[in-house]
Amino acid sequence: MAHIAIIGSGIAGLFAALRLGDAGHTVTVITKQRPTDSSTNWAQGGIAAILDKTDGIGLEAHIKDTLQSGDGLCDVDVVKSIIGEAGERIQDLLSIGVRFETDEDGSFNLVKEGGHSTRRILHAKDATGKEIERALSESAA
Repeated sequence: MAHIAIIGSGIAGLFAALRLGDAGHTVTVITKQRPTDSSTNWAQGGIAAILDKTDGIGLEAHIKDTLQSGDGLCDVDVVKSIIGEAGERIQDLLSIGVRFETDEDGSFNLVKEGGHSTRRILHAKDATGKEIERALSESAA
């Protein structure tokens, strides 16, 4: 296996470090000062995702909303790929302890944000990035 250096301790860097570590690689994360000094910590909004891959109507609506909001600048195949995998990535985040807001019945408290035609945004109050960074940092330690 390889020794891999990752520059940055935000969501992308830490998620990559965890996946590479799980694959047996030795990983070193290089950051400015503290691992929590990343832009991820400042992200307030949530993450748009269709959690059920069998929900073809929801997936198609999410793709349509994204392409419409992108005003012709989006690569259709990339949009389909990201939206198609979003539910799996949410499961990855849940498996490391990310705590998204839930309703009294335990279901996710999905909200609607600009550019979306329905409620599909998972969030952790107004500090989603901070919550994801917390869970990733604890898992990577």
